[in-house]
Amino acid sequence: MIELLVTMGVMAVIAAGVTATIGRAPRERARDGRRQSDVERIRSELEIFRNTSTAMSYPTALTALSMTGGVPADPLAGRTYGYVASPALCDGTSGNRCTTYVLCAALERVTGAAAVCTTAGANCTATCSYGTQNP
Repeated sequence: MIELLVTMGVMAVIAAGVTATIGRAPRERARDGRRQSDVERIRSELEIFRNTSTAMSYPTALTALSMTGGVPADPLAGRTYGYVASPALCDGTSGNRCTTYVLCAALERVTGAAAVCTTAGANCTATCSYGTQNP
């Protein structure tokens, strides 16, 4: 009987260790999946905005988008999606159109920055690891 209790105790300790080790990765992958999905949703909305804008311009800020439920936020508090409209100092008017953009997010399970993130400027930080730009 004592052997059985000792065996069960050892198995419980092993199971707790495995669960603690594995437990973080699925949550990180889920948040990264949501980030990638959010970036693609925002990208799609940016293209709709440009095509319906009288100036044929991208917005200067993501807050200009009228997405159902608002512009998605990063799943972790304190983190944001980076967005830079260009050329520099564009204001979205027909005389000073924003003709291109870079949109990026920082994934948790990545080792390096995506190429699109390094060209985005100050709003897309060095931790950016997933991004897109206008086609």
